[in-house]
Amino acid sequence: MMQKDEGELLRAWIDHHLEITSPELIYIFDNGSTCRKTQKILKIAKKNGINISLEYNSRKDFERKGEIICKTIQFIQANNKSDFIIPLDCDEFLGIQSDTNTDPSFDHSSISQHLGQLIEQEGYFKVKRHYFNHTHEPDIYHINNAPGKYFFGSSSLKSLDVGFHSPKLNEESCQNQCHNSGLIAFHYHNKAFSIRRANAINKMRSRVNNFLINDLKQYSGLGMHLLKDLRGIDTPFAPPTQYRTRSFLDHVQNSGISFPHNLYQEECLIDQMKGQRIGRYGRKKLSRLRRSLQSNLNQFNQFIPSHSGRERVRLQTASADIKGRYQTSYASLKQLKKAIKNYSIDQHITNNPGTTIITIRNNRSLANAYLATFIASHRQNIVFDCRNFWSNTDTQLLTLTSSAIQAHEGRVILRHELKCNKKIHKQLIVHFLMIASHQPGRKNKGRYSERKS
Repeated sequence: MMQKDEGELLRAWIDHHLEITSPELIYIFDNGSTCRKTQKILKIAKKNGINISLEYNSRKDFERKGEIICKTIQFIQANNKSDFIIPLDCDEFLGIQSDTNTDPSFDHSSISQHLGQLIEQEGYFKVKRHYFNHTHEPDIYHINNAPGKYFFGSSSLKSLDVGFHSPKLNEESCQNQCHNSGLIAFHYHNKAFSIRRANAINKMRSRVNNFLINDLKQYSGLGMHLLKDLRGIDTPFAPPTQYRTRSFLDHVQNSGISFPHNLYQEECLIDQMKGQRIGRYGRKKLSRLRRSLQSNLNQFNQFIPSHSGRERVRLQTASADIKGRYQTSYASLKQLKKAIKNYSIDQHITNNPGTTIITIRNNRSLANAYLATFIASHRQNIVFDCRNFWSNTDTQLLTLTSSAIQAHEGRVILRHELKCNKKIHKQLIVHFLMIASHQPGRKNKGRYSERKS
């Protein structure tokens, strides 16, 4: 399996499949996860004997997923390491179902017994059916059998596509020998719509030129199933056949598997703004710190262009746009970061464990929120509550370069974990420079607002 930043779902996937097979027979390819939670889960998994590969960590490697998995299958087959090899995605949980009149089961003995009956057959094998989750009813699933997902025995594999839908074998005589199996997969593909749309943006920003509706309608290529999410249409994939069962839910509960139901059930998306909302005192301290850094910021003004090009930002290439629009040197960034770290920070801001919430109303508070992430302790999460400032391009850039996104309807919440963003911290500091160095502002009826240039 290949994954990136799946967090709690990855942990559930590992725990589920450890009940079916042993750790040394599980292969996980990480596609460059930056999420601290995911990295910790991978580290524990490797310590417990699971094969973890960090080699394929780029977006290009994700597009080569079929090729990478295929080479691994070929290696396993050549060395006779296993009787069967099953490629999966992180949202697919294997089980077995003898017929539609019986409930699915997930125990090791049933699956092993069934596979033992297939071991002499040449060709390849089809996963019997996929149960796609329903975002409003936890025990209702949509049955889907196409496009097929396949797994492999002794017949050597030649090639595999990125979605594992169209395998080719080396021996032409075996190519048409596709056998049905009793294996099934509970496929948690349908996340809550707001989360699904945010994920679609992240996956497709290197594939599409822009997110304009007319251009999206003309797009053809990888990720076609994500286009409705990109266009804001809440119609998840839902085949007509429904099946009601609590078998998977009971299995997760009885096995003590921690499953992130909140990602897949709309009713679980209660207000997640839990934490200490930064008060007036904290806002003043952050503003004072930002102003004290003005002398440092002034020397960077030569590197920072004017705001004239802001409307031309392309959301799908946010990180590249930050690099391209705000040129500066790494030495200058290190100097500014050192100045921030050396400032005597009030303990009220930095030593509160848990979550600190900062409401974003204008560029001034956005710059303060950036600043808070740079001085936060390792125990602290900073949440940007952008519900009133989403139309601003700076906020949209922040959305697509942040470590985690929870884009609820009517508002956007960005959870910035300090350790999640090693790769993008440099770009965030550059963006902070641009915002913080243009902060004239004035008070207006108790609230800060930007002075128009």
